[in-house]
Amino acid sequence: MAESQSRYGIVEKLTSSKLAILEEMISIKDQIQVYEATIINHETAFKNWAVDNEARTKTEERQKIAQIEQAKRELENMKIRVSAKEEVIKEKIKTIEYALIAVEEISKSSPTINK
Repeated sequence: MAESQSRYGIVEKLTSSKLAILEEMISIKDQIQVYEATIINHETAFKNWAVDNEARTKTEERQKIAQIEQAKRELENMKIRVSAKEEVIKEKIKTIEYALIAVEEISKSSPTINK
């Protein structure tokens, strides 16, 4: 009887050890599943970020191109305005030069008064 109890005790300890090992294995497999789910979540988040980032980049690119085009139009308008102003200024200078020449001619032909 003592021998059967001894065997019973050994079987009980071995079975208990086996169960502990199986529980540990299940725990490890659960941890693996958690890590796999975490990786899937990270991958999904990355894909979403990449799509959002690509859309944002395209939007920003279109905005930058529009800004460049607007600046080019403004430059062309400025050049046209400057050119028109230059013509007006040149005409004013010509008028003043003609007036100066006329004053000089008048001065040559009229006597100077000495005091």
